[in-house]
Amino acid sequence: MSFPLDKPFERLPPENSLSAVVLRLIVNFDSDNPYAVATATLVTGHLALTAKHVFSDVWDVPPEVAARSVEVYNSLSAVQVLPGPSYVVWDVRQAWACPHSDIALLQLGANPRRSNDSPIVHRSLRINPFPPKPDATVAAFGFRKSRLTVTKDAAGVKHLDLRDEMMSSVGTVREIHEFRRDAVVMPFPCYRVAARFDGGMSGGAVVDEDGSLCGIVCSSYDDSHLDGEPISYVSTLWPIFPLNISADRGDRFPRGVEYQVIELARGGQLLVTDPDRLEKWMTSLDR
Repeated sequence: MSFPLDKPFERLPPENSLSAVVLRLIVNFDSDNPYAVATATLVTGHLALTAKHVFSDVWDVPPEVAARSVEVYNSLSAVQVLPGPSYVVWDVRQAWACPHSDIALLQLGANPRRSNDSPIVHRSLRINPFPPKPDATVAAFGFRKSRLTVTKDAAGVKHLDLRDEMMSSVGTVREIHEFRRDAVVMPFPCYRVAARFDGGMSGGAVVDEDGSLCGIVCSSYDDSHLDGEPISYVSTLWPIFPLNISADRGDRFPRGVEYQVIELARGGQLLVTDPDRLEKWMTSLDR
């Protein structure tokens, strides 16, 4: 996969090759005052990733307190655009926050609402748990400038109008922080990229030149692109694999049990670029 360096920050059409994977996160979707908070990235079936700091925007709970399973109670929804276009609204049922990263895993409900009867096709990206090499080119995808308007017709039927911009941001990897950048602001594995991330893109997909998901949009220095090279940070993905979750994995597996996310890779529900390297890495973490 090649990225257009001559188009470092570009608006994409609402329906595109990644709109089935990169989703909008909406708070209080069914209320009269819904609002968009961030982006989510579908990784398999009914599981998606987002940035953990989004939790404080949704529930007003500090991320360190949310470093455990969180019942969502339909306050958070993920909106997906499929070919057609067809719109799918997933209720987020539960969330698990990585204690050592700015990443949260979201469990989507089993019966989403749809704009038509088109079949739901589950798409996901292959995952590279480790950061690209310095000077590699990556592309980030997420939403910005979200505006939601609720109106009602004469019969009282509610209509939600959602307008936003899905952006692609292309840039070069500058620094790798294998375990943390610092002890306070980013005490977790991440890497710096010369790419622009705007508000709302947090939780969006970062893709390498092999087409693999290699990170989640984390943060950016505001307006750094106006003074020269943009400064942004991406959360590395390997910290999700030791995370304990209890999402059901299908009929071949017991329900309601807790397990590490790496079991999804071992069971084939998550596709990773180098399973052997991931297994060796997990073994080294246990020492």
